[in-house]
Amino acid sequence: MAFETSLHKLEAAKTEDSRVRERWLEDLRAEREREEEHWRLWRNEHALRNRFAAERQEKLAWEARELTERLAREQRERMERLAEARRELDERRAKEQREMEERERRQRSARQQRERQEGLEREALLQRQARARSGTTATHLLAAWRGGLDAALSNHAKMQAFPAPPALPCTRPDCPDRSETDHLLQACDCVIHRAFQDAGKEALKRERNRWHPDKFAICPHAHREEYQRMANQMFKVINDLYEKAT
Repeated sequence: MAFETSLHKLEAAKTEDSRVRERWLEDLRAEREREEEHWRLWRNEHALRNRFAAERQEKLAWEARELTERLAREQRERMERLAEARRELDERRAKEQREMEERERRQRSARQQRERQEGLEREALLQRQARARSGTTATHLLAAWRGGLDAALSNHAKMQAFPAPPALPCTRPDCPDRSETDHLLQACDCVIHRAFQDAGKEALKRERNRWHPDKFAICPHAHREEYQRMANQMFKVINDLYEKAT
């Protein structure tokens, strides 16, 4: 009986130990599962942190690239605006320079034109004054020459010099060149015409008769032909004046 009791106690103790051992194994498995869950959660968290860090790093790198590109783009735009501003400034300065040169050219041209005009006016004034002086002098010379004709033509037989009119300069552009004709007188027809242009018809008639080449047929033989030719030239001009006065 005691043996059965002891055996029964022993089996009861063994059963209790089995239950304790089962609880302890369950607790150990539960602890291990908790540790595994803890490590799994840690690994997941670590992976998430790493992925977040990588994503953040990638985002920061992308933002850095965007910032760099934006700064570079802004720098290029600033340089382009600066270059455009410089071009506009250069163009404006070039335009102002051209306008200033054009103004200077116009002013210089106007000044040269004014100086040229003033020179022409001075030259014209000098020419008018010279013509006035020349006209006055020529008038006096022609008057003096006509005043001495009566004495010079009083004796053709003893004439030693032909009373030719003074060789005054001619201002007519269409006056024939005496070097290309048989003109013996130094004075041109214009001067002869001028000497007698104010004479009346009767005075021209007397002068025409006085200068007729036949009047000089009794001149000294050495000069007769030359004097007659000179007289003929005088006669032609005076005769033309006489016929126009008729």
